[in-house]
Formats: sequence, C-alpha cells, structure tokens
Amino acid sequence: MKKGHFAVLMILFAAVLTSGCTTRKTVIIKDRPDPPPLKIEIRPRCPYRRAVWVPGHWKWKRKCRVYVWIPGYWRR
Repeated sequence: MKKGHFAVLMILFAAVLTSGCTTRKTVIIKDRPDPPPLKIEIRPRCPYRRAVWVPGHWKWKRKCRVYVWIPGYWRR
C-alpha cells in the first residue's frame, strides 16, 4: 500500500471513529402522560375584599398514576 493511500485511509478511519462522538441523541423518558386540558370553571362571587382567585389545575397522583382536578378557590 502506498503512503498516500495509507494516509487517506487513516483520515477516513479517524473520521468514522469521531463521528459517533459528535452526534448525541437526547432521550427523554416520561414517567407520566400529559395532563388533560384545563376545565372551564365559573368563578364564584368574591367573598371579601382583596381576595385573589387561584385557578383550578390538574395534580398528578403518583400512587394511583392519574391526574386529579383541584378546583379553583379564593385566597387572601
């Protein structure tokens, strides 16, 4: 094998070896599904001045592996 061919072969070999190092794939493992869409709530009348409405939201119950709806409420 000639020196020129050997050099080209070594360059190609090095390129193949390093190409796997430059392309990384990120794998995301989800432990739960996406939550359902938000529910439409009718906000009750404000019970007192300066009360703030906290909207309802889905909460993940890990033990049961389900989402539970937490309704909105008024807070001081």
